[in-house]
Amino acid sequence: MIERVFRHLGEAQMRVFKRDDPAAWLRPGGPEDGNDLQIRFVENWMPKEVLDIEMLAPQPVAWVLEKDVLAIDPDRVVDLDILFTKADRLIISGRRYAIESCSSDGYGTTEVRLKRVSA
Repeated sequence: MIERVFRHLGEAQMRVFKRDDPAAWLRPGGPEDGNDLQIRFVENWMPKEVLDIEMLAPQPVAWVLEKDVLAIDPDRVVDLDILFTKADRLIISGRRYAIESCSSDGYGTTEVRLKRVSA
């Protein structure tokens, strides 16, 4: 019963909270200008200690529907917890992000932790 409820939750959240402009997914072997990928995105600010000084550092997070990623690159189906690789990049609102980690929720959505990079 619970699985039926959660199975469509990711798609409903994407319809409501997705960005108006899709992200560009840059990946090895893909098109040079990337593939459009619908995402939900938030740039959280997390406490970070540097030289005994606590400050806030950005911790951007994106959520994608696994079916959207697999429609672009079906070979990624092997392991959904490594749906993205360290070689992949996302360009969101003109900013380039590297993939730090990703994990599947088991219901069709993957959370992708990102890091802002210059190139």
